[in-house]
Amino acid sequence: MFCQTRVRIDVPNGLHLNPASRIAETVADYPGEIRIKYRDRIADAQSVVDLLSLGVPEGGVVMIEADRFDAPAIVEQIRRLTCGLTAEAA
Repeated sequence: MFCQTRVRIDVPNGLHLNPASRIAETVADYPGEIRIKYRDRIADAQSVVDLLSLGVPEGGVVMIEADRFDAPAIVEQIRRLTCGLTAEAA
């Protein structure tokens, strides 16, 4: 099953090391492709380096995509991480 959604990054200072690490940890045990796209760049959501290379600022809009049987649940987990971090947690 393929699932995708657009998400505004509401993390202070954008997609920096802490939120990127949390995303990569969340999806680390899931086999299959999980991608995050920003502008013309695509990152493997399981790779902190890939996520950081996107350069997503606070307020940037990304596309989260997963192509797996449980794709909707994975996409929702990533969406919650990118929308629900407070300044203290980020």
